[in-house]
Amino acid sequence: MRILFATIAIAALPGPVLAQSETETAALMAKPFEEAIATTPDFKQDGADVSMFRFIARRSLADLNYPIDLRTPFEPLTDPDTISAIKAFEEKAGGTVDGSLSFEELGSLMRLASLARLTPISPGAGDVMVNVVGEPARAVFATGTWFMPNIAWPLNRSEISCFLSTGRCEDASVTVSAPSAGIQASSWLDDASFLVNTNKETYEIQSWKDGILDAVTTSQCRRVRLTINTLTMLVSQTAEDLDPQGCEIPGSDQRLDPIGGVRVATLIAPFKAQQGYQQRMQDMVRSVSGPLLHDLSARDSQR
Repeated sequence: MRILFATIAIAALPGPVLAQSETETAALMAKPFEEAIATTPDFKQDGADVSMFRFIARRSLADLNYPIDLRTPFEPLTDPDTISAIKAFEEKAGGTVDGSLSFEELGSLMRLASLARLTPISPGAGDVMVNVVGEPARAVFATGTWFMPNIAWPLNRSEISCFLSTGRCEDASVTVSAPSAGIQASSWLDDASFLVNTNKETYEIQSWKDGILDAVTTSQCRRVRLTINTLTMLVSQTAEDLDPQGCEIPGSDQRLDPIGGVRVATLIAPFKAQQGYQQRMQDMVRSVSGPLLHDLSARDSQR
């Protein structure tokens, strides 16, 4: 339970200092975590135990294949081997190489170690499926995973059903929001877990000709066109802004960033999407891993 508390505390770290200015918050995050805990009243009031953070730091370094002695997990991180491991991590992660973990660096270390233990998850097996039912055609079905290059939308599965009699298509999708494959988290809530969402999008069929179905859905600020080519088995989705300022986020005074042109997504094999995401994750973790990873890889290659 105490370890769980420490994990939650670091994940919610900005909470105690939200009332401070951005400059004060940044200064706190840049401090060595032991100093920050000792000098911040909110941490003392919440009962933050610095020894738990020491343990998590050591365990995280070990998970990233740094040679760490875990027999004294609660002692200060001042022994030469631990300082050497911290410096190596800081250099690879692009931090200040001083051998003393700031709260910002500790947060990144914990997140990256969690990603190293992340269980692979797949949106399903099989290839993209496109089927036409009836002669003449009465319905068109497509199944697969939406993919957009350079956009963190890797794990999803869509089942598209189009009925010519109703003039509509429905895209019923399940999306798994996965941790971002980057050194820094996009937010302190982006730890190392998955979040499952479901959605249904309805399109109005515009045309069905020469084996190609076109359908459109329109919101207040975007138009999305769905195209299913039953001859080439290519399924695409093209989105464009209607409002150049971007879509309003319901319940807030903020807006989504505008697309700035046309954004195209294509349907690919679900397992292929999972493999691509997992490879990016492994490459990122390897980029900050310690020397034991090389030793373990060398041993595996000799077997």
